[in-house]
Amino acid sequence: MKTLSYLFAIAIALILLGGCGLISKKYTKSASNEFDLNSVGKTKIRLENITGDITISKSSDSNSLKIKAYMETKVKKKFLDTPFDEIKINIDTNTNEIVVKTVFNDKGRDGLFKFGNSEKVDYNIYLPENLKVDINNINGDIFAGNIGNNVVIENINGNADFKSFHGKLECDLTNGSVTGEIDSTKGMNINLVNGNITLKLSNYLNASIQAETLNGRITDENLELSDIIKDKKKLKAKIGTVDSEIEIKLETVNGKIKLFGFKAI
Repeated sequence: MKTLSYLFAIAIALILLGGCGLISKKYTKSASNEFDLNSVGKTKIRLENITGDITISKSSDSNSLKIKAYMETKVKKKFLDTPFDEIKINIDTNTNEIVVKTVFNDKGRDGLFKFGNSEKVDYNIYLPENLKVDINNINGDIFAGNIGNNVVIENINGNADFKSFHGKLECDLTNGSVTGEIDSTKGMNINLVNGNITLKLSNYLNASIQAETLNGRITDENLELSDIIKDKKKLKAKIGTVDSEIEIKLETVNGKIKLFGFKAI
């Protein structure tokens, strides 16, 4: 009797799961949007995303902000050819900030919550130089290349990579690593919980460096440093030949910090 009751309970559970669409086959449904926005009079773009990769690049137009969004979700086969309304991109330009927000529909077309669906939006953002950038993401990698904008990043699960980045950076990651090649900077403040920091720094930077790890170690190669205070978990020094108020602050709780110098003086 107990065995029959147990099997009956499993059968009921499977029926309920099937009704919720959890065990039915899902198919990839995708769409893309492109937005051209006038950035005159604007000071910042703020992006609030949930899942997806974000790439930040320089715009060819000093007064234009271009956003490309690539949206993807999983649906039942019968919904593949229906209008794509599972994900929306909301853009608010009513203040001096441009706010871009990813919105996932709470319910599927069957009227039941879409547990287990995989939805994401990948963004390509092309920036004029005058805009500050504020990125808030939960799952996904972030890349910034060849820009001098001031950038603030908060990301829960994902890595961040910076190439030819010469703006001011504030980057907070919970689970993810940071890599970058920095030829010049207005200042950097990188804080990680679980992840490594690996940076290539020009020896012409002219900045102070403070690096610390709680569970890991710090290594450096080919950096031309002065005023060095160093052990396995902490580094304090100056890079370059001129005193500067620019600061590079690096901290991780669980991870390594690796610094490499290039462009020997």
